[in-house]
Amino acid sequence: MKNSLYFLFAFLLTTSLVFSQNDDDDDFDKTFELDLLSFEESYPSIELSYGLTTVTRNPQELGALNQISAKFGTMELEDILRDDVSTGTNEMDFGYLFISYQDFGLGADADADNLFKNWIIGFGSQEGYGYKLGDNSSIILYHGDGAGISWITETENETLVNNSRPLEVFGKMARYSENMDAGVKILLFENLSVNAAYERTFIFPRYMVWYSMLSGVIQTSAQGLGGYFTKKVFKKMPKAVPIINFLIQNGISYGFYELRKEQMNWPVGQDTAPLLLDNFRLGFNFNF
Repeated sequence: MKNSLYFLFAFLLTTSLVFSQNDDDDDFDKTFELDLLSFEESYPSIELSYGLTTVTRNPQELGALNQISAKFGTMELEDILRDDVSTGTNEMDFGYLFISYQDFGLGADADADNLFKNWIIGFGSQEGYGYKLGDNSSIILYHGDGAGISWITETENETLVNNSRPLEVFGKMARYSENMDAGVKILLFENLSVNAAYERTFIFPRYMVWYSMLSGVIQTSAQGLGGYFTKKVFKKMPKAVPIINFLIQNGISYGFYELRKEQMNWPVGQDTAPLLLDNFRLGFNFNF
């Protein structure tokens, strides 16, 4: 525990030093923020998707599921300007409420020995940068984060029964969950976009408030450093921002989720593993 607190202190100290830069950096940051201050377009959006999910509780793989999900929110899209001239890139922000459902048969008449059902309800956001393909079309590379409540309603499954101990602690109760996703969204025209994404969800056997907050501060600080670096890239190579931001933000997030596979609140707390859902999905956004 003491080593973990030393690690946290050193990390936050480094973060504060990086962000307390000279006046030139502050002036650039203000200019960057002014360029992105107001969104040109903001509209309600619904995302519907289908994917395949693998269930794991380290180190055991417990099965593969189908997943459907729906997101309801507001999407904002803006051209990125530099000296009042378009850079050919844009920024997306999609904040939403979501509901997802994982099942072996998605409600079909499944065998009694082949049942696993789970619901997740929560909120999240997707943020990223992209390249304009036309007046109303773009390709966006994004990173997403979310949190919610999960209910495992059925576990009568041959694989899960044979390996039942990894799920005993979860029971059929509401559990806290977190997720990250990395994806590509192609805006075909103003009212429709298609997307492909990888999503990782953690379902926690219990929620440890202080440990979770400390772990979250460390990850958020790391991603803040990544965002600061992205601003530096914009200063020199604005067209590289979508790719650089995609790699940095998703790389940091995926790295932390890997570190938390065995210790859910890494680097603090007990060595308790969360339930892990890895999902690959395809979907559509309908914009109004």
